[in-house]
Amino acid sequence: MKYSLLFEEGENMEKKKSDISASDIKSNILNYVYLSVNVKGILSFEFINNELVQEMSDLGYEYEEDYFTEQDLEYHYPKSKHRSLVDNERIVRFKCRESSCCLLISKFFISLYIDFKVARTFNTKVNHFLKLLSLLEDLNSFLRVTSMILRKNNSILVNSENKILDCLETRVNNNTALELKRIMDVPKIELYPSSSIERFLWDDYRVIIRKKILRGILEENGKDVKTYELVFDVIGERPSYMIQDETQLLSTIRDDIHNLNDKLFQVFKVNLSIGFLKDLENGESNRVVRGVTSNE
Repeated sequence: MKYSLLFEEGENMEKKKSDISASDIKSNILNYVYLSVNVKGILSFEFINNELVQEMSDLGYEYEEDYFTEQDLEYHYPKSKHRSLVDNERIVRFKCRESSCCLLISKFFISLYIDFKVARTFNTKVNHFLKLLSLLEDLNSFLRVTSMILRKNNSILVNSENKILDCLETRVNNNTALELKRIMDVPKIELYPSSSIERFLWDDYRVIIRKKILRGILEENGKDVKTYELVFDVIGERPSYMIQDETQLLSTIRDDIHNLNDKLFQVFKVNLSIGFLKDLENGESNRVVRGVTSNE
């Protein structure tokens, strides 16, 4: 499917957002990626045998048993659905030896967390996640997927309102103060902390976009510099009512991850200016103070 997206005013009109693919991007603004599938069936830790542990060890993961924690809850969406599990639900973790990611197994869901400040290898880690699902399905053929969530948490730090305008597509982000700054160049605009949530259904997937603008101070060359942190948290979900009861664990999940990841990338592109997207394509940006990191 070809997406036709608007040009950013004042930028080079030779290249459109629709011309930029995920493979073109050489840097990112990700904090973390979270992928989770809810399952039904008998997901007992008795199925986790030495062979499974060894296969995951060969991929670079260490096995540990623990209880569901507040930190685990932080990445899961929605939090309210799993708050009762904290300190009560026994889980198994397979943690990367370099502490960049974690695969988690509970009775109700299987999840993958990738710390993108440490490791930026989405496809490799997703393949490990799919491998774990395959091993669990081999041990218990009754497992079924009931829903799936993919979450990508992004943020950047900038030092002025003008830099926000340089990075964001203001017509999409719907901020009155920024629009006044853009069209009238109002000199004394200063933003207060704000947040917004947007929800919509795209084909068989539910998309939730949570945006925040936070104010702060950064010490630079011995001086305090005003900064804004722009948080862009985009969540895609394949709800349970979109998945048939007879769905096998792996028969559609790989395609679902691919389709959902592509949709979240389109949402990502729509919300950023073409100029900033070109920076990410080139692998560096002078529009931000912090937040842009090179892909591996």
